[in-house]
Amino acid sequence: GRLSRLERFFVGVSQIGGNIPSEIGQLTNLVELHVVHNNNITGPLPSEIGRLTNLRRLECQRNYITGTLPSEMALMTSLTSLDISENSFTGSPGVIGELSSLVKLHFYGNPFDGSVW
Repeated sequence: GRLSRLERFFVGVSQIGGNIPSEIGQLTNLVELHVVHNNNITGPLPSEIGRLTNLRRLECQRNYITGTLPSEMALMTSLTSLDISENSFTGSPGVIGELSSLVKLHFYGNPFDGSVW
């Protein structure tokens, strides 16, 4: 498929808008995904993001992402760095506690309820 060999995707300080499409799950070679700082990304993270099992860094801070963190994120066993700060995530952040390789975490500025542990 298109961009199937893509390993790193960076976009920041732009006016890109809309949802992160479910097709993100087809980019299984991604090791870094950065959609950061004042983009106009809205809507929830798609459950297909859990297919990114090679992903080591996920940064989507300072957008307008809503909804709960998908439980499929627990499948992201290579993830070492997660920054989802300053969005509008809700619900429990409990799936974060299942990310056993995680060494860096930023998730402030979201109206979560519940515990990570």
